[in-house]
Amino acid sequence: MNAGMALLGGGVGAEAKYTKGDETFSVSIMADSPMIAMFGGMLSSAGLLGMRLERVGREKFLYDDGDLTGLIDNRILVQASGTDKQVMIDTLAQMDFKALEDFGD
Repeated sequence: MNAGMALLGGGVGAEAKYTKGDETFSVSIMADSPMIAMFGGMLSSAGLLGMRLERVGREKFLYDDGDLTGLIDNRILVQASGTDKQVMIDTLAQMDFKALEDFGD
């Protein structure tokens, strides 16, 4: 994933696949990329764009076209896709978003 980040202006990223029974989905995390800054505006105007917001703990995630996308600390993009929304929310809820904010500090 990090090789592709160079095309997006830099930053770092990681992706993991999760499997439960016959369901598989992915979670990706991208940090400190200039492309991420543009996502903040979309998150704040999600309702106007016809997208739904979902809460995962204290964080807001956009739910659009089967994907959940959230912005942590205005610099870390977290995306989940590939299965039922509630399964992804339950998995994301286990992440320590507060600790994720400290990444790179």
